[in-house]
Amino acid sequence: YNHALGRIDAIMAGRTVADALLYYPIETMQMHHRPSDAQYGTYTEAENNCKQCLMAIQNTLLDNQIDFDYTDLEVLSRMTVCEDGTLLSPNGYRYSALILPPMEYSPAMANLLSDTAARGNVIRVDEDSTPVSEIPDLLTRRALTADKATHGVLRLVRDTENGRACLLVNTNEESVTASFTISGIKAPVLYDPFADEVIPCDFTLDGDEFGFTVTLGALQSLIVKEQ
Repeated sequence: YNHALGRIDAIMAGRTVADALLYYPIETMQMHHRPSDAQYGTYTEAENNCKQCLMAIQNTLLDNQIDFDYTDLEVLSRMTVCEDGTLLSPNGYRYSALILPPMEYSPAMANLLSDTAARGNVIRVDEDSTPVSEIPDLLTRRALTADKATHGVLRLVRDTENGRACLLVNTNEESVTASFTISGIKAPVLYDPFADEVIPCDFTLDGDEFGFTVTLGALQSLIVKEQ
């Protein structure tokens, strides 16, 4: 087990390739939280609704093998909006879109998000805008795309010294077969870090992307990496 984790750590060492930014609505919690006799206070209806919506978005992204980073006002203020609408962080991380859950807007946040939304790819999730279920279809730039939502299968894509690598983890207690398309990789192979061997997998090239179908055993992890 330790050897397998060591192999995963070595192969996946590099820069994370996340698809989107998800705004963490801390301002909503700050605006609605009320103290009480309890040590941590009592959550209000607005806070509970905020939490539930955020979890629904997060779970939808994970079930569609979409990786994301949380962001807040301070981090977002240092982002650059590129000509194609993507967002670029000061350390070079690029995100295809900014996802905004239902939330309250402070004046500073409203000003910043208004400017960002005018020039960037911003997905607003609320009753009058984008339903949670439609988020995956609106993310056009994704390092790994699943043919259909696959609950319990998580992924991590990184650019390493040896090229792009993708870790697929099945958190289900039964096997799962799923099809994916991966970009940014030249000569992919499927690697089992526990057996320490390359296993057979048919990769089909379409333009600059490779399509493949993989069966992940119960609680199994596999890696797609450069040959």
